[in-house]
Amino acid sequence: MYTEYLDRGRFSSEEYGALLSQFFAEKYFGVPLDVIIAQGPGSLSFVLGARNLFAPGTPMVAGAVTESGLAGLDLPEDVSLLVSQFDLQRTVDFAIEMQPDASRIVVLTGSAPFDERWEATAREVLGEVYEGRPVSHMTDLTIAGFRDAAAALDRDTVLVFLTVFADAGGAKLVPLDVAAQIAEVAGAPMYSVYSTPIGVGAVGGYVETFGAIGERTVELALRVIEDPDAAPLRVENTSEPVVDWRALRRWGIDEGLLPEQTRILFYEPGLWERYWLEILAVSSVIVLQSSTIVGLILSERRRRLVSAELAEGRVELVRLSRRQQLGQLTGAIAHELNQPLTAILANAETGLRLMRRTRPTWTRSGRS
Repeated sequence: MYTEYLDRGRFSSEEYGALLSQFFAEKYFGVPLDVIIAQGPGSLSFVLGARNLFAPGTPMVAGAVTESGLAGLDLPEDVSLLVSQFDLQRTVDFAIEMQPDASRIVVLTGSAPFDERWEATAREVLGEVYEGRPVSHMTDLTIAGFRDAAAALDRDTVLVFLTVFADAGGAKLVPLDVAAQIAEVAGAPMYSVYSTPIGVGAVGGYVETFGAIGERTVELALRVIEDPDAAPLRVENTSEPVVDWRALRRWGIDEGLLPEQTRILFYEPGLWERYWLEILAVSSVIVLQSSTIVGLILSERRRRLVSAELAEGRVELVRLSRRQQLGQLTGAIAHELNQPLTAILANAETGLRLMRRTRPTWTRSGRS
């Protein structure tokens, strides 16, 4: 496998293309090739013009191309296609779903020929007013100008980033780097028809990931290699709603607004989702320990209650024992007193009877 990066988005002049063609003719002279894979409209256009110089008669497979990008191209019969959508309209619809209160739409594009084609497409698809919201275009600015204009946007704006391969100052740029710089300062959520800005600040879009495009393009190329007579093949690629979870949180966008089957990237699970097993294990231990502690406390309380009851019982037994002893002592004392008292009473009564029978004779005795 041989890989070449043409960078035609930034270097699109005919002179540069002629130099590349000559370079490839020298580099791949005598190298047998089974298939040529061109990713993107710039690469497809280049290979169509230079293939006879370095790989005549070799079948081609093109991916990451759209219907609008194919318009005007005279495609040979041995070119198989994976046609992408990069659907601007569905991306804007998706953005409006995320921001139902948005009052306007701003489309951002650069100054390179590829950027200008995107601007023309946006004007055609969206018009001046889309879904009751005025559409304006942020274009033909320097990077500093783009940043200042994006920073001045309000929260009720839908900002759609397309491509910036060059700015108004003529600087050759990488759109992904520009997207990161714009998203950093933008006063409004940013969306894109490409998957790459989703991860450097864009909220999301209705996109086709380049990884998926690459895989399907390779599958198509393998089919062409296995059966060259089957070419040309044409496959329509599919897009899907994709969002960056971090951007959703940054802008406070309700995740309940996401369409079904939305792919969520960079999802940061909460504490429960991340450590639910550990939390359950620790909670179980805590519950068991708490139950044991409560059981011990209740057991100790019961022991103290029983001890208190036993102590009261012993005190009551002592009191009852003392009362019994006092009763016995009182009975003994009464018995001991009753006997002499009874004898005294009997003698006294006997004396009274004798006195009643005879007059008593009183003798007074004195000292002699």
